[in-house]
Amino acid sequence: MTAHAVFRCDASPGIGGGHVMRCLALAETLALAGWSVGFVTRRDGLAAVPALAASGYAIIEAEGNGHAQIGDRAALVVIDHYGLDATFEAAVKRQGRAVVVFDDLADRAHDCDILV
Repeated sequence: MTAHAVFRCDASPGIGGGHVMRCLALAETLALAGWSVGFVTRRDGLAAVPALAASGYAIIEAEGNGHAQIGDRAALVVIDHYGLDATFEAAVKRQGRAVVVFDDLADRAHDCDILV
């Protein structure tokens, strides 16, 4: 069975596309290693970062914080989002998933396996 990774990130004209671009770089590496990859993001992220729409990865529109859209298959959840913190991460970890967080602000607590 192929390992599955889900990325929870957003982009917009206001926050820019850096979150999605970082996640796309890691997604490409995981895909080359045989992982299946999906993204949970807001609709405006696709307009802000056309590379995401063109990537060929599964894309699911986030509702609320996007937790419900992560699905059951994910062994790994990568989060790059200013609005999500340890509460969201702990809920994801309780479902037995590994959690990686990108945080370039260092302004909130995290509950993750790897912090970048």
